[in-house]
Amino acid sequence: MATCHNMHEGDIYLCEKCGLEIKVIKECNEVDKDCSHEDHTEITCKFSCCNTDLILK
Repeated sequence: MATCHNMHEGDIYLCEKCGLEIKVIKECNEVDKDCSHEDHTEITCKFSCCNTDLILK
């Protein structure tokens, strides 16, 4: 599961259903701190496409 906490600069994530690729340009600046995203959970910081999780290419 792709979340802002495990995505790193230069990583490319892929939707296996439609082929969309997303490249991480800048990492989340809250990784080593308490996450400041409102009501942070793994769900709110999850990235998906076509109702499936993006995978690291």
